[in-house]
Amino acid sequence: MGAVQSQSVDQSKLPQAQLGIISSESANLTHLFTRDWSDLPVDILSIISTKLPILKDVIHFRAVCKSWRSAVPLSDPLPRPPWIFMDDECIPRTLTFFSLDSFNYCIDISKIEGMQLVGTTYKHMVVLDEVNNSMFLLNPITKKLVPLPPFGKKYPRAHHIGVETIQSEDLVVIRVKLPHELVLLLCRPGDKEWKMVEVPDVNHGHIYHKGMYYINNGSTMVVDIDSSETMSTIPPPIDMTSDMRFSYLIENFGDLLGVWKNKLWCGSVNEYWFGLYKLENRNQQPQWIKMNNIGDRILFLNSSTGFCFRAGDFPGFKENCIYFFSARFKRSPIGPQEEFFDLCKYDIKTDKTEELKSVESILGYWIFPSLH
Repeated sequence: MGAVQSQSVDQSKLPQAQLGIISSESANLTHLFTRDWSDLPVDILSIISTKLPILKDVIHFRAVCKSWRSAVPLSDPLPRPPWIFMDDECIPRTLTFFSLDSFNYCIDISKIEGMQLVGTTYKHMVVLDEVNNSMFLLNPITKKLVPLPPFGKKYPRAHHIGVETIQSEDLVVIRVKLPHELVLLLCRPGDKEWKMVEVPDVNHGHIYHKGMYYINNGSTMVVDIDSSETMSTIPPPIDMTSDMRFSYLIENFGDLLGVWKNKLWCGSVNEYWFGLYKLENRNQQPQWIKMNNIGDRILFLNSSTGFCFRAGDFPGFKENCIYFFSARFKRSPIGPQEEFFDLCKYDIKTDKTEELKSVESILGYWIFPSLH
C-alpha cells in the first residue's frame, strides 16, 4: 500500500462560504492560543480549584491573578488535611506546621512578635498580649487578628491557662487553673466579656454541642453556658467501671460520640485501644450505646479534644480509623525528660495501631487551616 500523500488545497477554487468557515476557524484557533490565562472562564477555574486538595497549591492558584483569586473566594468550604503544630525555633519569627499532605509550612508571625501563643482553636491560634493583658484569635494563613474579650487581671498569666480546641465557629473556651478551683471561660464572637463556668474536672472529655456544654467526669453533665446551670446528668455506659472516663467527646455530624482511650504502659505503640460510644435517646432517656465502628468516618484526636470528618473529604486517609498522638519522653543530658509526640493511626476494624511519623518537635495538637 502506498504512502498517503498530503495535498494542498487551492483556496481560489473553494466556494466563498467554505472560505469563510476556514477563515473563522483559523481566527478562533489564533485567539485560543493567544488568550491570556486570566481570561479562563470562572466555572472552569472553579472546577480546577476543587482538584487542589493541598492548601499550598490553593494559595499559589489564588496568587496568579485577580480573576483566579475571585474564582476561589476566602469562604471556600473545601476541607483541607489538618496541620500539626510543631515546636521549631530554627527560623526566627516563624511558626512551623507539618501537614499530613507531607508538606511543612513556615508561617511568618512578625505581626504578633512579643505575644505569647497559649493554644489553638479549631481553625485559629490563640495569642496573649501580656503587656495589655488582651487575647486574640490569629488565622495563621491570612494573618487576620480577631480580638477576644479582655482577659482581666483576676485571672493568672499565660502559664496558668490553656485553650481548649473546640470544633465550632461559635465558641472559644479557655481553661483557667485557680488556686482552689478549675474554671472554663467561654465566649462567642462579639461577646464583650467571658462567661465563667465552674467545673470539677476537665481532664476528660468535654464539648460544646447543640448550644450546651457537655462535661464527662464518669457521668456526663449537660451545662447551660448562659446560666452556668447543670441541666441534666447522663449516667455512664453500663459496661464501664466507676473509674473509667471518656477521654473525648466528639461531634459526628450532629451526633455525639464518647471515646475512651487506653494505653498499657509497656513502651509499645501497639498497646493502645479505644472504646466507642454514641449518645442516643432510649425510652426518652439519653444513653451511651456501644459502637463497633464509625463507618466512613475518621477521627483526629488532640490531647483532650477530637474531631470527626468523612474519609472521602481527605484523600489518602483510611475510613474507620483514629489518628492520634502517642506521647514519648526523651532524656535530656542537662535537665528533666522532654515530652514529644508521635503521630499514630488506630484501625478500628483490625484493632491495630501503627506509627505514621516520628517528629521530635510535634507539640501534640491539630489545627485545621482555613482561608477565612
